[in-house]
Amino acid sequence: MHRWSITDIQGDTVASIQTNSFEMSIDLNHVLPSKVWIEVRMLALLLMVQAASSDIVITGKRLSEEHAICDQGRCTPLRDAEVSIAYAEAQFREGKYLDARNSLAAAVNRNRNHAKIAPKPVAALYEAYATVALHEGDQEIY
Repeated sequence: MHRWSITDIQGDTVASIQTNSFEMSIDLNHVLPSKVWIEVRMLALLLMVQAASSDIVITGKRLSEEHAICDQGRCTPLRDAEVSIAYAEAQFREGKYLDARNSLAAAVNRNRNHAKIAPKPVAALYEAYATVALHEGDQEIY
């Protein structure tokens, strides 16, 4: 629940606005000119929209599900690079360094033939793979 007060020049409360989800109530302490009344209603509407938008809903596939699709070779090189790098990053953050390295190695193997048509995603895969391998002490891959 949100509550706002509107005061006049003397500091007296002219109106208070209370919002609760999509309900709104306005209590007027003074008789207001029509121009001010319109402004109060506009302010109340804006505040209500702001208060109602405090919930954020995110929908989408889990990264592991998307990675499984790419692992089957059903993604474009760009999408495969995006998903595989994000998936390996999550594994790396969890301390699963070898899993991250293996995920990137598999993505490189899936996409190495696409270097001519999608050079930037393939290069990003190689760079991520080399970075993880270097972290593991393997300087041959880098």
